Parts: sequence; structure tokens; C-alpha cells
Amino acid sequence: MYQRALAAGRKLIGIDHHDTSRRDNKLGVALHNQGKYDEAEIMHRRALKEREKTLGKDHPETLRSMNNLGAVLHEQEKYDEAQIMHRHALEGREKALGKDHPDTLRSINDLGVTLHCQEKYDEAEIMHRRALEGREKALGKDHPETLRSMNNLGAALRRQEKYDEAETMHRRALERREKALGRGHRDTLWSVNELGMVLHRQKSAALHEQEKYDEAETMHRRALEGKEKTLREGHRDTLKSVNELGAVLLDRKKYGEAEIMLRRALVGREKALGKDHRDTLQSANNLARLLENQTNNDEAETTRRDAAEGSEKELQQRDSDILPSSAGTGGKSYNQKEYEEHDITSALHRPDIQVSVASPAVMLHDQSQYGQEEIMYRHALVAMVKALGPGHADTLDTMNLLGETLLDLKKYHEAEAMIRRAVVGRERTLGPVHRDTLLSVNNLGVALCNQKKHYEAEAMYRYASVSAEKTLGSYHQDTLLCIYNLACALHKQRKYHEAEMMHWRALAGREETLGPGHQHTLRSIIKLAAILHDQRKYGTAEVMYRRAARETVKALGVGHRLSVKSGHSLAVFLQNPASSAPGVVS
Repeated sequence: MYQRALAAGRKLIGIDHHDTSRRDNKLGVALHNQGKYDEAEIMHRRALKEREKTLGKDHPETLRSMNNLGAVLHEQEKYDEAQIMHRHALEGREKALGKDHPDTLRSINDLGVTLHCQEKYDEAEIMHRRALEGREKALGKDHPETLRSMNNLGAALRRQEKYDEAETMHRRALERREKALGRGHRDTLWSVNELGMVLHRQKSAALHEQEKYDEAETMHRRALEGKEKTLREGHRDTLKSVNELGAVLLDRKKYGEAEIMLRRALVGREKALGKDHRDTLQSANNLARLLENQTNNDEAETTRRDAAEGSEKELQQRDSDILPSSAGTGGKSYNQKEYEEHDITSALHRPDIQVSVASPAVMLHDQSQYGQEEIMYRHALVAMVKALGPGHADTLDTMNLLGETLLDLKKYHEAEAMIRRAVVGRERTLGPVHRDTLLSVNNLGVALCNQKKHYEAEAMYRYASVSAEKTLGSYHQDTLLCIYNLACALHKQRKYHEAEMMHWRALAGREETLGPGHQHTLRSIIKLAAILHDQRKYGTAEVMYRRAARETVKALGVGHRLSVKSGHSLAVFLQNPASSAPGVVS
């Protein structure tokens, strides 16, 4: 009806008349609100062209059309062009209206949102800080637009793992939205959901992990309950809360309820969004991770493969920005592993969605099918380089994972080459002290150590441990991982005194952050016993060997590999204390 009226109006008053451009703009907004983004884009392009011709490029209404076009392009995930539109609109509004005008602040906010979706989180943070500061002055601290900027800033901070400040922002936004809008308002529920996500992501670094989990679960339950009341069944926001709650329950090992939530999210997203949509693939990955934990490997692998096929279709269909990585679970469910004495860890720590193309290889890894895993990662890497470019974060993630797989296969020379590529790419893209960069440096140390290049491996571990301590803190598990590996490299070179000091540091940190029964803590005890043994500190060495044997059996059971290893080490020591520590230095 509206479109027929518009066509009739064109005949009466002409295509370039100002009223026609206003009607085009209104129709574009209406179509946008109905989710008809393709049609809305056509109307906004037409309105923009008309207004540029009749009003000029710097007229406020022309700039409004430009901003509206940017918004509809954003909804279609055409982020590059959306960014161009929002930047032009912002520049024009700053000149025509001033930096503090509400329309200018809206452009700043919208540009920040688009930058966020392009994974340019540091730039997005700058925009959202500007928008928040401007809106607090122009609109007041409790205005809905001000609180939206506060929420958006919190999201950008979370993506950069600045969890403390992100939590502060989301708590502040939630408190003010509850007062201004009510507990059941959609924006309030969005803040509840965002706060829950921050609390969940903080789990790896939190001193009071259980408290964070408890509150994260409470927040996601509250968000889901509110959305179920206010939104239609199957709404995208509701399904997001279902998925997030399922992820928290999974990490809390509440597998029964987690499975119900994750299956519900997957079915709902397949129906509402399609099997190949990024949100659907996220749910498929989370469900597969649950099934792995329940040892349902056949269904887990099937689910992973479905997600991989869908993700590969997205790679083929889109030129960039396919899967904003992360996992509601804190990253890929890729285990920290041991290569001789050395730990290796996956570098996928980004918060909401996992990189699905590589996911089937995770299952194959658990089944020791390393050759198939290598093929899977090589295939994924070729596709990502072609679709995203060699320097994209997801490409570098897969490059690092392929390097880890080559380590599993004992192809150390190839692994070294692949991980060096990942290190160079991550240093260029993320910076030399970013967490993912440091984890790749650590993995490079593993590859070097396994080729008996202990001196160069020591340099890698030293750099990684010092940088991780500055960036993440002394007791972060990644810092402790690098310290442990440095100690092992020093031991290999018979630098016993410093190796012992490093092992004591790693053990103290792991006992405090991971607990006495954690596998990494137990491995630190075993390695510390060995270094004491090789220094002929027999009394202390025996204490540590006995402790390792006792605590591994208690925590892991008699038949576990570490229990067997620690028992064997104790037996060898008791039989002949003057011998070298078993399996460490010949």
C-alpha cells in the first residue's frame, strides 16, 4: 500500500521533489523495521541520491539518509560499506551540527557498533567512549541512549578481555536501566545477558571462580526468563540467552540441563536462522563439546562435522568477517597437552563463537587420528587464507592449531615453520604481547625443544613468560604455563638452580589458581622432584616423589598415566637415589 502511494506521488510531484525523498526515507525505515533489509537498502539509496541532488551532501537530511543506509548495510553484514557510510555521516554531522549534537553522537555510536562487528575492538572502544561521554553531557546519565553507549562500551571491553572494567560498565548500565526502564524491559534484559557473559568469561582469571559462575548462571536465567515473557517464541535474542545459559551450565558440569538448553538453542536457531548461520554453528559447536564431555563421541563428531560444513559454506559465500570468534565457553575445547616435559595450549580464547571449520579436527584429535586432523586443518587453512587473507585472526588461529597437530605427529620441523608463521602474523595483527601471540611463542618453544634446540627454546619461553607476567599477571594460568616450560628447557641444559626456582614458582602458582589435584599442578610436582633428584637433594626429592605418587592416585586414580609415571619415578628413586632422574636428563 505504502509503495503504491509512493509510486503515485512520484507521478504527481516528480522524482526529485523533496517530499518524494522524505517518503523514500520513511519507507526505507519501515522496511528496515520489518527486517526487509534488501528493499530498505534500495529505498535508502534512492533517498540519499535524491537528497544529495536537491539538498546537497552536507544537509542534515542527506546525512540522515546516509546514516540510515549505513544501518541497513550493517544489518546485512556489509560492514565495510556500512563503515564508509557511517564515517561520512559522522564527518558531515560534526561540521553541520557540532560534536555534541544528538545526531552526531548517534553516528559515533553506530560507527562504533560496525567497528565492533569488524573485530576492530580497540577502535570501537574509542568510539563508544566518545559517544558515552557526549551523551552523558547532552542527554543525561540515565537517558536510554546514554545507557546503550555504556552497554556497547562494556561489550568492546569484554572483547579485549578487559573484564574488570567491562563488568563495571555492565553493572552500572543494568542498575540504571532497572530504575529507568524496569526489570522486564528489553534493554534491561540485554544488560543482564551482557553482565552474565562477562562473569562467565572471567572464569579463567577470577580468584573466586565459583562466585563468578554462580552469578553468571543467575544472570542468564534471569535474562532468559524475561525474554521469554516479552519476546515471541523463537526470537533471536531469546535463543542467544538459551545458548549462553547452556554454555555456563556446561562449564559447571551440569550436563543434563546444559544438554536441554543447547539442543533447544540449536533447534531454534536452525528453524529461525538456517543451518549455516553463524549463531546456529555456535550452538552446534557447544552441543558437540557437551557430547564430548559425556563421551558420546559419535554424535559429537557428527555435530562437529555439520558445523564444519556450514562454516565452510559461509567461507565460500562471504569475503570477510565470517565468524567473529570466541566461545561462550572460553575458547575451543582443545586440551592443554604435554610434549615430553612441555605444555602446549590452544590460542583460541576469544569469547562467543568458535571457528567451526577446524572443529571436527578437535574430535579426531581425541581419537588419536592425527593424520586426518592434519588434513582437516590444512583444508581449513587454505579456505581461510583465500576467503579472509593470511593475516586474519581466524586464519592465524587455524595456522596455530595446524602447528599443534604437527607437533602431535612429531613433525617438528614442519611444526616449527607453521608456528613461526603464526607468531609473525599475530605479532603484526595483534601485537607482540597479546595473549594469543604469546601462546604461539610458547608453542614455538615446544617445537624447538623437541628438536633439541634448547637454547633457542629457552629464549622463546623467557620472552613468553616475562611478557605474559606483565600482560596477564603472575598467577594467570598462561603465565604459569610459560614458566613451567622455561623450567623444563633450563633443566634440559643442566641449568639446575634456575630450573628449580622456576618449577617452585610454577608449582606455587598452580596450587593457588588451579588447586592441588589439577593435572598441571601434579606435573609440576613430578618435575620439581626430578630437578631436586638431579641436584642430589635426595631428602627433598623423596618428599616430592612421594607427594606426587600419593596425590596423582588420589586425584586421578591408580590407572591414570600420571599416576603410573609418578609411581615409576618413585620406585626408580628408592631403588637407586644416586641415579639420574628418570626420563629427564641422560
